[in-house]
Amino acid sequence: MTEAFFHDALERLDAVETLIGAEDRELRADVLGWRSRACWLSGRWDEALASADAAVAALSGLPESPQLARALARRSQIAMLQQRPEASRYAREAIEVARRVGDSFAEVNARINLLTQLATSGVAPDPDETAQIVDEAATAGEYEEAYRALTNFTWSASGFLPLDRIEDVYAAGRRRLADVPPPKSIGPYIDVSFAFRVLLPGARWEEADAVLAEVARSGMAATARLAFLTVSGALALRRGQAESTRQLVEELQPLALASGEQQRIIPMACVALPWFVISGDRERLRSLTENLLASADRRWPAVLEAVPIVRALATAGEMELLERTAESLRTTPDVAASAQTALIAAEGLLALGRADAAQAVERLETASERERELGGRYTLACLELDLARALEAAGETGRAQEVRRRAASVLEPLGCVNPY
Repeated sequence: MTEAFFHDALERLDAVETLIGAEDRELRADVLGWRSRACWLSGRWDEALASADAAVAALSGLPESPQLARALARRSQIAMLQQRPEASRYAREAIEVARRVGDSFAEVNARINLLTQLATSGVAPDPDETAQIVDEAATAGEYEEAYRALTNFTWSASGFLPLDRIEDVYAAGRRRLADVPPPKSIGPYIDVSFAFRVLLPGARWEEADAVLAEVARSGMAATARLAFLTVSGALALRRGQAESTRQLVEELQPLALASGEQQRIIPMACVALPWFVISGDRERLRSLTENLLASADRRWPAVLEAVPIVRALATAGEMELLERTAESLRTTPDVAASAQTALIAAEGLLALGRADAAQAVERLETASERERELGGRYTLACLELDLARALEAAGETGRAQEVRRRAASVLEPLGCVNPY
């Protein structure tokens, strides 16, 4: 599994299960825990959750043990990935058991899960805590977990911390782990995640291209493939490469929906919805938006950017869908970070649609300022295009021209054709 030979890993786990006696419940839990991880990495998401639950159930009634701590940690990991409401509770339970039985793997695994789940719920991750987890995992020889802590921080800090601060934490962690390369099971995912969460919003597209080229040469698991398709699709869309975008969206959309994970579905929609606007496919735009709203269910993760979604709906003139999306964001408990920026932008676009220029300017200026503080140069430029329209509607032509020139100074050197 560490070498990313997931089919072989699952075959061996199958063989082990045939040899386990009814009394070997701890060994069965170990096998099921590893199966949940291998299934998730290889794109067998439903089986990953079932195996994680079964690992915990296998130990029911037995005394606390390292096997129980690990089973609880794996369950919390899958629950976190699927944004299940019980994920934080599962992680805390796993941490407590891991500390009582002295299992370092289960403790660092569950701490990463808890940090990640709290961030999606609006609690900013602590860079110092992340550095501590990386160090403790490396000291215990749990290098996959150390690298996972870095990757999850890169995702979890988005919308909370400036991009340069996220990069500093990431770079320091990579230096700490420099003696041991990332395992092939997650190495490509680590690199693509950094490109997605730091390089794209930071308008560093040539660096993102280099990451994609390197990852494409090395091969990748299903989870990394989803992130790879998202980054590739975003770049192709923005550069006006219609056929490439179409092909990437056709592969990306069903995979993301099959995962059942918000962290796959929302980024996919940030590529697919603008593409449906550009290609004139209103039926698919509406269908995917309905699917997205049902999936989000008024629980938008704080750390996932959704500005391209609301901008696509506004561009398409789908104001009823935009209003419903704004309401879904607005009623998300403790809406924060990237989700809050998307809500503010949606409110500004709705105001622009109903000719309330003053409200549109106020909301879009607020959304733009939030991105400016975070260093999201590309996202800021996109928002400023909308702000310029609002300023023009408010009769502030001079300011509108200044804002539009500022946006163009970012977008034109990138070769951006479709600013979403």
